[in-house]
Amino acid sequence: LARAHDFRDRGEIVVALNQLGLVHDALGSYQKALTCQEQALALATEAGDRQKMATVLGSVGSLHFQLGEYAKALATWGRLRPLWT
Repeated sequence: LARAHDFRDRGEIVVALNQLGLVHDALGSYQKALTCQEQALALATEAGDRQKMATVLGSVGSLHFQLGEYAKALATWGRLRPLWT
């Protein structure tokens, strides 16, 4: 992540933040996971990178589902549809 920041490579920063979120998720640190993934989503959205936006939204939706937040999971996954067309 630090190396990506050095080169200002937003795409790599998005990937690193999403992966860091997945690690926090696996460790049970769900709020940290959401924070990382929200940062990743903001950067991907700012860059207009629809593929990375979709990847991160999938991760966020899965995290909400895992937490039993089914309405949030469905709403998040619902944001994927426009990105696929």
